[in-house]
Amino acid sequence: MKKRLLFIASTLLLGGCMQAQEDITNISIMHDFEIPTALPFEVDQKQTIIDIQHVDGIHQYITSYDNDETGQFLKYILSQHQTNETFVHDTLPHNDRYDEIFQLDNGTILYYLEGTQTQSIYWAEKDNYVATFTYMLRDTDGLGDYKLEVDELIDLVIQVHHS
Repeated sequence: MKKRLLFIASTLLLGGCMQAQEDITNISIMHDFEIPTALPFEVDQKQTIIDIQHVDGIHQYITSYDNDETGQFLKYILSQHQTNETFVHDTLPHNDRYDEIFQLDNGTILYYLEGTQTQSIYWAEKDNYVATFTYMLRDTDGLGDYKLEVDELIDLVIQVHHS
């Protein structure tokens, strides 16, 4: 009796999993975004990851650029929450959580943050996306001579921003 019950339970679970898999494969998700073409350092490796853990949750598109010799590393992250209407407001830095604010000619506000090991710039993108460029050096205690000018980060934003 136990073997039969276990077989029936596993068959039902397996059938449920297969149905869930069929539902997921039939969902089409369309997003359109640009990636930068001119970077402030030579790139040896580029990788793009699409992170969608739940269809109704956060969708993230992460492109990383790496220079093995210098250790320079840049991440471009686009994040969008499918159901949270305050995601952009909640995700962008507020009050004392940024070092400087810049404004593009089209009115887009950029939030710049600088730490000892990273430089980041955030902005709201169309369709309720939050976009971020984060620059760092691998295996070091600070940016040192490789620190980017803020204008170099802003240039990256201009390359990818949808106005």
